[in-house]
Amino acid sequence: MSELRRRKKLDEEDTSQEDTQNEEFLPNEKVKQVKFKDVAKKSFRRPDPQRQASILKSFANDQVSKPLLVTSRRADAILAAFGMSMSLTMLKILEKAIKDKIGVTLHGGFLISSGANFFFNRTPPSPKAFLSSSIVSIILGICVNSVQQYLGDYCDAFCIFGMMTYWKLQGNNFGAAGSLSIYIATKQSKGFPFVYVCSPYLLGHVLLYLMAKGLSIARQKIRIMLIKREFFHVESSYLRTLDPDMQEKRLRLLFNRMDLSGDGTLDAEELQSALKSAFDEDLSLEEAKEFLVSVDRTGDGVVDFDEFKLVIDDILRR
Repeated sequence: MSELRRRKKLDEEDTSQEDTQNEEFLPNEKVKQVKFKDVAKKSFRRPDPQRQASILKSFANDQVSKPLLVTSRRADAILAAFGMSMSLTMLKILEKAIKDKIGVTLHGGFLISSGANFFFNRTPPSPKAFLSSSIVSIILGICVNSVQQYLGDYCDAFCIFGMMTYWKLQGNNFGAAGSLSIYIATKQSKGFPFVYVCSPYLLGHVLLYLMAKGLSIARQKIRIMLIKREFFHVESSYLRTLDPDMQEKRLRLLFNRMDLSGDGTLDAEELQSALKSAFDEDLSLEEAKEFLVSVDRTGDGVVDFDEFKLVIDDILRR
């Protein structure tokens, strides 16, 4: 409590008594000069986004809370790496099981770069980028192959030039399509390589994409669960050091800073903005809505202060 009194004394030099009563619950001195209005009044202006980011960051940087070992970012990185490696391994195992029987190939070196594209983000990219790049690579490979005798050992360079130009213009990068273009351009046999394009290229990519898509559903649910845990962990750790009255005031202060519209409730967009400001988490609007549903007790699509407080109270009772 002595630290809180010291902060209050410093704040009195620049702020009114009303603002100081709110500021004393901030754990971070970096924002001690920010003036807070009475949270019970709903006539305040929409806060400046930079100010909101600074304030919410101060809550996240609370030195009372201990850092969590398992965070959403670490867990998602491990799941992505595990999912990619296991998916490629499963393709190899499946290939060994069926290759001798039906002669189908499912795995190729190009799938490593494709796996990075599919598993790197929380959800795999749209199949349109893969399909468009593949079609362009096939056309480019056929064109370069038709003049192979003139280009000699420089066929691959022309393929790379053409594909890189296309990727830059389209704003996407699919490395496996470049490998396909070079394969078609440099092949010595006549005719189109239908077998290679169908298997392993197309079939291998389809299976790998389906695996990434399936894992993305589990990754999203685990991510939402851990972000929710991180968000409320920071507050609950600090609140345990306060008496009930101060807990109530601090929760109202935090809720007020998250409520950008000032209507007394939090919607998905406000929650998305708050998590971005406090934890630098780029939640999609869909993920923010899923987070909201997990704490919305009444099912009206928004969270009021009572619902917000109930979640904290449940954590404090553990």
